[in-house]
Amino acid sequence: MKQFTIQEVRQVRGWVCVVYGADDDPSDLRETQYRPERLSTFMAEYGLDDPAEAVVLMLHGPHVEAWVGSLAPADDPAVVAGWVTGTDSDAEPVHLFNARSTSDAREAYRCRVAAMRGTAETIADPLRLLACVPAHDPDKVRSYREMVDLARWSAIYGGFPESPSDTRTPALIRERSGHA
Repeated sequence: MKQFTIQEVRQVRGWVCVVYGADDDPSDLRETQYRPERLSTFMAEYGLDDPAEAVVLMLHGPHVEAWVGSLAPADDPAVVAGWVTGTDSDAEPVHLFNARSTSDAREAYRCRVAAMRGTAETIADPLRLLACVPAHDPDKVRSYREMVDLARWSAIYGGFPESPSDTRTPALIRERSGHA
């Protein structure tokens, strides 16, 4: 297992830059960049309420995606734990936009991060980032959650139900507006 430690967190032109290095090789430096609001959007995407847990999961995101991508689909820890989209042969591993719910997406992601942290690359001190990003705004998180739900609905069901047509007549509109 390769472990990384955050070396530096800084703001550059509106981005939060995180530089971390491998504990066993000081020359192995990596950088990840986030928009300052990424913590709020990540919390919304996965229905998280704890900023500390969100930072841990968010910082491991790029590592999880690469690690899971290197596995056979049947070896994906989420699949092994049963986080799939159905029971038939075309079932897929659960991810953010094909999950039936935010809680399903969150649990599948937690499962992957926990498995990866025990076997592959991991970040030793992710909470160091928490002190360097703006506090999450509950109103923004709520708004982002709505956007995630809409995107998930569209991805799963192929669009949205049509809204009812406006049944008000022009005369009724004029009457209610005082221009009758």
